[in-house]
Amino acid sequence: MDICFIFGCSVTFGTIISSFIDFKAIVKKVNLKPKNLTEITLEVNSADLDGKIQHLSEMIDQKVESQLESTLVNYNVEINPMLINLITCGRLISMGL
Repeated sequence: MDICFIFGCSVTFGTIISSFIDFKAIVKKVNLKPKNLTEITLEVNSADLDGKIQHLSEMIDQKVESQLESTLVNYNVEINPMLINLITCGRLISMGL
């Protein structure tokens, strides 16, 4: 299962021009490098970058701000094994559910 992330970047050129793009991506690799650097590889569907490629290419080798937010939600569900047994046997009895 792939974990998707929402990824936004902004960059300021000089003091006036600012650019922002957002897209959904999959984090494919995190590589720890020397000099206290971390390289993050993202995979993006081309359709998600429609009309944003120019802005993204202008950000190459520029300092940007980014945020990653997982779109995967984890939760626990309590299952009553007796109810499952009743459903699979085809004898669902009204239990006030």
